[in-house]
Amino acid sequence: MTKTYPVISPKLDWGKLKLLGNEFCLDFVNTIWDPRKIPAEDYLRTFTDFLHWLRQAKGVPRSTVRDLNRWSSNNPKAAKRILLHIHMYRDELRQVFSAIAHQRRIPDRSLSFVNRKISEFLKNLEFRQVGGKVISIQRQPESLLDRALEPITRSAFRLLRNGDHGRVHECPRCSWVFYDTSKGGRRKWCSMDFCGSPTKSLSYYYRQKGEEAS
Repeated sequence: MTKTYPVISPKLDWGKLKLLGNEFCLDFVNTIWDPRKIPAEDYLRTFTDFLHWLRQAKGVPRSTVRDLNRWSSNNPKAAKRILLHIHMYRDELRQVFSAIAHQRRIPDRSLSFVNRKISEFLKNLEFRQVGGKVISIQRQPESLLDRALEPITRSAFRLLRNGDHGRVHECPRCSWVFYDTSKGGRRKWCSMDFCGSPTKSLSYYYRQKGEEAS
């Protein structure tokens, strides 16, 4: 069953939502600010929020976002139902990549769910011969929602198939998942500015307080 995340405040701080996953699918997973906490801050409370995120992430054509916006305005109840599917997909992707980050077994249900999405994505993939070369072509999905989710699925497929799973990490402070592109592959935080420096500052503060108490 899909989790629901109550929000901290009625006004979302979109400035806090940075794209730090280095993969589109991980940026999608990271649309919750620290899911371990209740209440957590869910940036996809509404279908409109999802469209806002698509615009910010720039993962789909603007025309697709406009078409989705027009469709959701005319079909608010259907958009609300589809949002539940979007939440479910995000939660299952989180289970998959969080397990990889911690070198745990991926839950069978989560992997099966993602496999189904990847199978749908591959149905639209075909090879064509152009100028004596064989190239792959991605046909546009018929469903508007599939057009929005397809880049997320493509990113997940690429990361699962070709990515270095040892570089998939989960930030110990905010639980955002990211693909480590640093030279040494030892990046610990989603970002030093976001989580690294504040955590180190707090550690220093409490260490100093402990020394003073001693």
